[in-house]
Amino acid sequence: DLKIILVNSEGYDIVIVFIDRFSKKAVSLPYNKTTTIKDLADLYYVYYYRYIGLPDSIVSDRGL
Repeated sequence: DLKIILVNSEGYDIVIVFIDRFSKKAVSLPYNKTTTIKDLADLYYVYYYRYIGLPDSIVSDRGL
């Protein structure tokens, strides 16, 4: 089980990365495991959607 510790993380324990496959632009944002899905959607809108737009598809490494 690999664990990565965020140095100087100011209380955040996870990094979420949004990547545009066309332009290869990446946005990395710190957040917490306790972040709600609404908070995550707000982060997506504020830091990604406003500048890139709606993606054609979404790839996730999280199994649901």
